[in-house]
Amino acid sequence: MSLAVKREPEASVSSPDRAKPLAPRAAKPGQGGEQPGGRVARAVAESVAALAAGVCSAEYVIDTLLVQFERHLDARIVRLYGLGEGGSLRLLVQRGIASAAIAGASEVEPARGATLVTEAVAVRSPLRVEATMPEASAFADTRAIFSCCEVNLVIAAPLLAAGQILGAVTCGIGHGISDRDEPQAVAAALASVFAWALDGARQQERLLKHIDELGRAQEVLRNVEERLNRTIDDAPIGMAVVGLDGRFVRVNRVLCDIVGYGREELERMRFQDITHPEDLEIDLEQAARLIRGEIERYQLAKRYLRKTGEVVDVMLSASMVRDARGMPLHYISQIEDITEKRRIEDRLRQSERKYHAIFHSAREAIVLLDEQMRFVDANPAACALFHETREALVGRRLTSLVTPTTAALLEAPWQRLSVQGELDLEVTLHLHDGSAIPVELGARAHFVPGFHLMTLRDVSRRKRTEAALRLSEARFRFLAENASDVVYQVAFKPHRRFEYVSPSVLALTGYPVEQWYADPELAAKIAHEDDRQTYARFRGDPNAESLLLRFYRKNGELAWVEIKGTTIRDELGVPIGLIAVARDITERKRAEQEREQLVEQIEADRSRLRSVIEHTPVGIVLALGARGERTLANRRAAEILGRPPRPDEVSFSYLAPLCDPSGKTLPPEEHAMARALRGEETRSRELVVCRPDDPGLPVLESASPVRDAHGHVLGAIATYEDITRLKRLEQLRDEWSSIVAHELRQPLTAIASHAALLARTDEPTQKRRAENISQSAARLNRLIGDLLDTTRIDAKQLELALEPTDLASLVRGAVERASLGGWGEIDVVGDVPPVLVDPTRIEQVLGNLLSNAVKYGAPETPIRVEIEGAEEGARVSVHNQGARIPAEDIPRLFQRFRRLHKGPVLGVGLGLYVCRGIIEAHRGRIWVESDDEGTTFRFTLPRAESGAARR
Repeated sequence: MSLAVKREPEASVSSPDRAKPLAPRAAKPGQGGEQPGGRVARAVAESVAALAAGVCSAEYVIDTLLVQFERHLDARIVRLYGLGEGGSLRLLVQRGIASAAIAGASEVEPARGATLVTEAVAVRSPLRVEATMPEASAFADTRAIFSCCEVNLVIAAPLLAAGQILGAVTCGIGHGISDRDEPQAVAAALASVFAWALDGARQQERLLKHIDELGRAQEVLRNVEERLNRTIDDAPIGMAVVGLDGRFVRVNRVLCDIVGYGREELERMRFQDITHPEDLEIDLEQAARLIRGEIERYQLAKRYLRKTGEVVDVMLSASMVRDARGMPLHYISQIEDITEKRRIEDRLRQSERKYHAIFHSAREAIVLLDEQMRFVDANPAACALFHETREALVGRRLTSLVTPTTAALLEAPWQRLSVQGELDLEVTLHLHDGSAIPVELGARAHFVPGFHLMTLRDVSRRKRTEAALRLSEARFRFLAENASDVVYQVAFKPHRRFEYVSPSVLALTGYPVEQWYADPELAAKIAHEDDRQTYARFRGDPNAESLLLRFYRKNGELAWVEIKGTTIRDELGVPIGLIAVARDITERKRAEQEREQLVEQIEADRSRLRSVIEHTPVGIVLALGARGERTLANRRAAEILGRPPRPDEVSFSYLAPLCDPSGKTLPPEEHAMARALRGEETRSRELVVCRPDDPGLPVLESASPVRDAHGHVLGAIATYEDITRLKRLEQLRDEWSSIVAHELRQPLTAIASHAALLARTDEPTQKRRAENISQSAARLNRLIGDLLDTTRIDAKQLELALEPTDLASLVRGAVERASLGGWGEIDVVGDVPPVLVDPTRIEQVLGNLLSNAVKYGAPETPIRVEIEGAEEGARVSVHNQGARIPAEDIPRLFQRFRRLHKGPVLGVGLGLYVCRGIIEAHRGRIWVESDDEGTTFRFTLPRAESGAARR
């Protein structure tokens, strides 16, 4: 009898999907209704309870150990070995088969070679031995147990406490075992419990020799409690002592790890606090039954809520501890985390479903065969291939379905399969019904231990296709050899090459057929430089079907070719080649180029025009047809008029919301669009868009007709500009002007008048203060004037009293009235013609420029004013010496509220803005030049002959 040995690294509980009953016999008391996954927990709990219920002596521990091993493992024989002198193991006691039945196995010496017991002690881990095959055994002591006790499994576990070996225990299990890992886990857990108990008992017995009976009893009690506590703490599963109110009295580290709470946190909680709400009712119901004594224990799959909020699946085993009178004291709970086990079960079920789905839906015939070539399973495709049902195939040999000749062909490769590991061949299966099926046969040895997987692909269609392909190839060559276009075929694998090129390639390119076969890259080499990337993309794109390409003939001529091709693919759709036709289109291309250039130009113009129209801030409406039968509008027009035009909507209907400024609806014939269709033009007519959401949107309407080359009206175009902002600015300007005129200047006048009266005094201090008040009032009055001028300039309503003026006299007067401290210089260059200006406004400009020259020029340096004739009339320049104005600041000088420099100089930055507005209102221009020599402001004015006086 041969023995198979298996060692587990830890005494752990097996997974739920593998936990099955040890034997198919009736459960013992206390076992009914429990799941196999809780057997380890139950064994530990009952053993601890049994030890706690008796006297903790070595004899009692040993008797309890034998009973618990026999009870929880259904063992036919249990043998306990103790550690003797020199490391030998001596049989102390056994339970089950009489000792005489196992002669010569009472003492195991290490020198006698490896035995199951000494091996388990040596590795300090449980081992098991299974009677698997009828060959020679491995361990002498185990062989004796198998031969005498009629057992199927022997388990040996060391008794290990505090790092010391106390002995070992073996047990023999005689019934059938469905899961051989669980007995080993139970034996390991029991060995751990009793090792600590036995160690404690022996320590107690040694102590009892030196103390009195009462002291020994107390010491034993303390040792037992300590061992039990350590047993709970070191248990491989979660354990807890729970009060009758559900509060955790004592918990071990494993339970803390399962629920994520610390020991102190958990011992302040109740099991109701961490139980999933959906599982609490049944748990409380079972706990109540346990208190009432209706059941001794219960096992429940439930869920806990971790501290992080996660849900963890556990297997709970609970029992009740009672006092001598039978009154309940507390619960003993064992908790095993089965979250990962459930995940493994789910993945296993999913894997099985996927396997069955693939196996049964595969288009290829797939069968599972044993070593004798008998069918174990077959998918529907295999049943269809052999014309049999699955039930009819299972158990039959493959060779029984084919003729003897075919069977003989299969025997030799099948014998080599186990050695080679795989088999691939093509064979024709001749069935007994007379049909012949060519198949590609592939087999893999030991796909499942002891079984081989075979696939059979029916290649009848491929064979027919190959025959048809040969016929098609002959036809193809005949047509290609006699066509004027170049026909060629390219293969992609193992490398890109020409498989066929028709003879007409010589006339098209000047290169003979042999050169194309010799150089697969010839086409890329003769392609035009600008088309080589396009050709490369065509070659790399398996879905490309056509290409226009320029290339150089052998004589250097540039030619055009049109290539149309189709990709050749295999059964899986993978591109394997290309067949194409190349046609010379040089002449056609030359004729098309001019037309394409013209079309591209037209399309570009249309695109630009369309983009301009669509993105312009002005609404544009286009009426098509002499009567505006169809209307188009850009996005801005749709926003102004409230909606885009409907398909085929006439322009009069689309423009119906337009009203005159009073709100009266315009008749269709009064629309500017109607006038434009009659050939008239309309410029900037103010209207109002009357929409339900905005009944008073002011717009400016302009329209003109669209004519053809002969002057006939083809339609009309109208523009609509939203002037709401202009209207609002105009209103604000009027309100501002009113405020300035009536609210600011009135108190300023009173201030100036009272300041003038105060200035008449002879007291110097009071006189100086009154003058300061007058100057401040005057400066504020000028600021108000600048603000009013700014408003008028923005609204383009600056009034000018134009008259022919002698510019030199005007400039001299302005310089004399300016406070220049005698540093002003005037130069008149050449003849200066009279200018048509408003003298007051021009003097205002000169005053601002001279004031800036004084403020920002170098102290005690001359300020030079130059007057000269210019093409447009006259030019005036005001120059001062001072710091250079940075080039980046010059474009911003004439903006509102911009100052030349920061500092104590008074002003708000409106002077230059007003100056520019006044000069531009005179149809002149103003600019500045600045360098290291100083700064010069220049402006031009029109001649007096250029126009009459105007306002």
